[in-house]
Amino acid sequence: MPHPVTQPFSFPDRYFKNPANLHAAKSMKDYVKIFKQRRDERPCSKFAPADIAELMRLAEDLDQVHRIEIGYVRKLVKDHPDYFRNATQIKTLTNFADRHVILNQARKDDPFVDSIARVAPIRFFRQPQGTRFIETAQRLSAAIQASDEFHAKHDAVDPNLVQAVNDIADELAAFIKDLTLSDVDKAGRTARRAHRQNILDLLRRPFGEVSHEAKWERSKRRWKNWNRDIVVYPKRYRKPKDQTTLTKLVKKSDSLRLVAGGHNFNISSSMGGKKTQRIGTLATLDDYKIGAGSKVKWEPVDDGAAKYGVTKDQAKRVVRASAGMRLRDFTKAMGKQGMALPVAGSTDAQSLGGLVATDLHSTGRNSGFLSEQLLEVVVLDAQGRVSTFVKNEKVRRGKTGRWTWRRPGGSTNPLARLPVAGALGTLGVVAEVVIKLDADFNLRTTQLYVPRQWAEDNIHELLSANPSDEVFNYDHVSFYYGGGAGPDLETVRLNAWRRTIDPVPNGAQHLRTQRELLDHVGSAFLPDTMLSLGNLKSPEPGKPNSTGDFLIKKLNKNSDLVLPAGDAFARKLYFQHDEIELGIPLTKNGAIDYSIYKRALVDVQELLLEEEMRTVIEVRFTPDNSEALIGPGTGGPVCYIELATPFGEYSKRRIVQVFHLFDRLLRDKYGARVHLGKKTAATYDDMANTYGDLWTEFHKIRKKIDPGEKFLPKENRFLSQIFRKPV
Repeated sequence: MPHPVTQPFSFPDRYFKNPANLHAAKSMKDYVKIFKQRRDERPCSKFAPADIAELMRLAEDLDQVHRIEIGYVRKLVKDHPDYFRNATQIKTLTNFADRHVILNQARKDDPFVDSIARVAPIRFFRQPQGTRFIETAQRLSAAIQASDEFHAKHDAVDPNLVQAVNDIADELAAFIKDLTLSDVDKAGRTARRAHRQNILDLLRRPFGEVSHEAKWERSKRRWKNWNRDIVVYPKRYRKPKDQTTLTKLVKKSDSLRLVAGGHNFNISSSMGGKKTQRIGTLATLDDYKIGAGSKVKWEPVDDGAAKYGVTKDQAKRVVRASAGMRLRDFTKAMGKQGMALPVAGSTDAQSLGGLVATDLHSTGRNSGFLSEQLLEVVVLDAQGRVSTFVKNEKVRRGKTGRWTWRRPGGSTNPLARLPVAGALGTLGVVAEVVIKLDADFNLRTTQLYVPRQWAEDNIHELLSANPSDEVFNYDHVSFYYGGGAGPDLETVRLNAWRRTIDPVPNGAQHLRTQRELLDHVGSAFLPDTMLSLGNLKSPEPGKPNSTGDFLIKKLNKNSDLVLPAGDAFARKLYFQHDEIELGIPLTKNGAIDYSIYKRALVDVQELLLEEEMRTVIEVRFTPDNSEALIGPGTGGPVCYIELATPFGEYSKRRIVQVFHLFDRLLRDKYGARVHLGKKTAATYDDMANTYGDLWTEFHKIRKKIDPGEKFLPKENRFLSQIFRKPV
């Protein structure tokens, strides 16, 4: 009786329970024996299509077709052509064997190709496109190797090489649906180092502040940034203590970069040197003092009012400070004098000069930048000569004459904006700053899980100067989104601050520490759990009877905490991570259009979902208040979208690949402006396209301050990529 041609012959019961039958080609040989015994059940006593498929399946019983199985297939074709019904069957098995020879050799030669091949179902390689898949995987491996070699040589990322990696990865994904480089990513040593540091920081925080500081390792003559991801090898490391020693240092240095807290996420601090070939001078103004051995000096009230165009009342709160002074020390000193900055960033380990270099922004309804508070910046040019940039607050922001550049020799140039803000140290050494302050105040800080739809529908109220309801009344607002959860996220975390006359309660710092510890555990060790909170339902603010999941309601209890202004913005505990951030202008046809940032967030979530990357997305907002010439906050009212991605979950290579896609998405589609203190793929031409005439003006000033490019060492590929015009 004929056996159905669509069904293979059956093996004896419990045949595959015997492990010996799974080795090499034994099951294939046994199947051919069964076929020989039952040939008369097949049309013309030849293999049916089901027999050819079964032989391939038996060869594929493990994750790789063994060379013995390949050899058996070839021997079967050679020795028993009479078993085959036609040349097509012979060709099918011959091609099957040939493809697996190619596949096995490729996997043997390249571990990365091996890991990619393991993602594909083994049956996939029966098809002709299986060979093309391997060829594409080999090209991808070569592209990744080229990108890695560039990074190893220059400590920087070549955007073109990363783009090539992502382009080939897209080609590979066309073969197998949902395949991404995250499928084969291995954090490895990066994860172990990150987890070790996160544990140490977690243990230290209850006993005081954790030092998220850059470090100069004297014995090894190298500098490392806060998360030890960036390493700089200078010829000299110096700590000038006053203007005289700083001037001498600038004059004799062939290339010079300044560092402080090292809270940067790129290699901008470097002169481009290596352990075996050190270059230039690295300096810090940690010990730099002004006046009579002090880091701060109060400006005379009458002089300040006349010089800067401020009221006499404001002039009482104008201070000159060393640019090397850390923000935490500055805010503490000002707090003792009953004064405070109206806004600050999320870390206070940075120096004032470093904050000027990146045009520090926070989030705020009425204020958002350090540059708003600047009245004067003292800069040393490449020859060590002093220039000053002085503001006249009687001139409207953005109008010529708002700033005056007083150059060495006495000449002056009226400017509309402050060029050194956001310049990343390429316009000289910022030595001193004059800052206006507010009277000291307390802030009520709020951490509240809210419906995503509520947050986005009411963003205009949350950022309004005159909100319609007290539930929207905050001075500063940001959000944490669970990145990679997709655009249908249910819940986000609202982080908000408002000024209050309420006193700081006993135990406030203790509660603050508890909050930070909880965030740290979630972000560093349980990121998926932390991000999964976004899939829970949260109650709507101002509606006590609205429904929400138990855990969310529990987390929302005791959501408010009153702290001094100097302590309220900055956190003291950071998990090991990398960052990229861009500012999206929110103006369309002269009016604010909040739908822009909502569409951008949908696109970002879809990108992260497609790339299988889970990360924190922080969303912040600033008004049109930046004084900078270039910077992410110079495009009018701005929404900032930041990815803060843990090192313990992904390799640094994979993070860079996804950051590159994120960077290109927001710049190409939304005209976003990059944050130069963080990761970016932007080039000189990209900056020129973004800033137009402002970029031209910036470089005219740069060439006057630094004609020999002392502050822009050519060996630093990151700085050169952005600030050097391609030849």
